[in-house]
Amino acid sequence: MSLNIRVAMGLGGVPPHDNPRAYEWEKKLRVPVLAAIVLALPAFYMTVLSGEPHLMRIGHALDAVVFLTFLTELLIMLAVTRQKQRYLAYNWLTLAITCPAPYRC
Repeated sequence: MSLNIRVAMGLGGVPPHDNPRAYEWEKKLRVPVLAAIVLALPAFYMTVLSGEPHLMRIGHALDAVVFLTFLTELLIMLAVTRQKQRYLAYNWLTLAITCPAPYRC
């Protein structure tokens, strides 16, 4: 069995032969998740590197948007996929993003 680089990176998507609704939802969620990924970088710079209180507040708000986007994606996908454990294994990065820092899974 060959190594699938997307699965190794935690970006495996819906496992093969899963519920057709899971594939539909995966397509619907691509744009919001991509937008959240794009927001993560400015959120980091505003929160950690700016030193300006108002930029830090904006950065924290962007962090919350990123977190909620990934959490929503995870909950929706777990609701529609039939292979929940395999989905989590294929998408471990989403799980890592949504696991709160003090309780890193």
